[in-house]
Amino acid sequence: MKPKIPDAFAIYIKDQMSEYKNLDANTIYQLMQKLETQDDISLEEANEICLIENLQSTAFVSGPSKCDDELVKALSSWYQVVADKIERGKRGNFIFTVRFNSGLHDKYMSPAQKAIKKHGSFEDLCNIVLVNEKTYPSLSLPLKNFFIKYETNLYAMENFRAGIYYYPFKTKTGTYTFSQFMKKFRSIEIVTQSAIKIFTALKSGKTWEEMWTPVQDELKPCVLATFLRRKDLYSAVVVDIRANKFLIFINKERLPIVKAALEIPFENLVKNALSHGIIDKYIAQDIMENRTLLCFPIEEFVDASVEYLDKVTEKKIEWQAAQKAVEREERWLEEIR
Repeated sequence: MKPKIPDAFAIYIKDQMSEYKNLDANTIYQLMQKLETQDDISLEEANEICLIENLQSTAFVSGPSKCDDELVKALSSWYQVVADKIERGKRGNFIFTVRFNSGLHDKYMSPAQKAIKKHGSFEDLCNIVLVNEKTYPSLSLPLKNFFIKYETNLYAMENFRAGIYYYPFKTKTGTYTFSQFMKKFRSIEIVTQSAIKIFTALKSGKTWEEMWTPVQDELKPCVLATFLRRKDLYSAVVVDIRANKFLIFINKERLPIVKAALEIPFENLVKNALSHGIIDKYIAQDIMENRTLLCFPIEEFVDASVEYLDKVTEKKIEWQAAQKAVEREERWLEEIR
């Protein structure tokens, strides 16, 4: 069962404020003018807009009559200016006022959302971070508060605030960001249209229940996610809101295994399943042509593929180690001649 995820960002910024300012429409217009002339606002001002925008959204859900019409108009103008800045390549604290999980009640944010989805970087759009139970304890306290523990003993942060990946969380002991924390690991970037499926498979631990009619584009992430999870190869995974790219963060000593696995053609996994009688030649052809697969034995296919990846990568790592040993010996012989 999916745990209930609180708005940890709103809770954090409210706790950071010495006193909460109930912004009115005039103040929003003043901040909009500041953004237009100075290209940014302060972090504290961005936090105040985040809170008032959050309150207006809640009010609209309770009933449109409870909304401040003038404030909604001011926010609409604000997000239009934000969209213009993003389209012109500007970045700053104003990015943090944009969020993605909007509905009809906050459609005034739509221009900024469209602009950042089109022009934003991976860091702007990153909104999902998954860490394993070994990595979680090393997170600083403000970052830990964003994570929910799942039954698989993994911790997930799902937040729809733009720029959350590099937002500076301030404490008495220093300032922390997710991006800063991730620098202690090596990363591999993977571009795929199925990034969200990899995240789901890693988080839930159930790869095959997520797909009823898989195709090759879905089988690949399923196999990769299961391999990473069973071999305990990753420390963290980061996904962006467009779900077409993700970063795998890995400890240095585990990096060669993941690289070796990624170099194995998917066709080899299909041939392996065919040789073990898990699929027939017609299903194998359907997989390679990316056709929809009905009544596909996905559990058996994933298990066989992970076992194959494990054996092949192990042999490859052993071969690479032997090659390095030979090279070292040759260099040593050259030196003593």
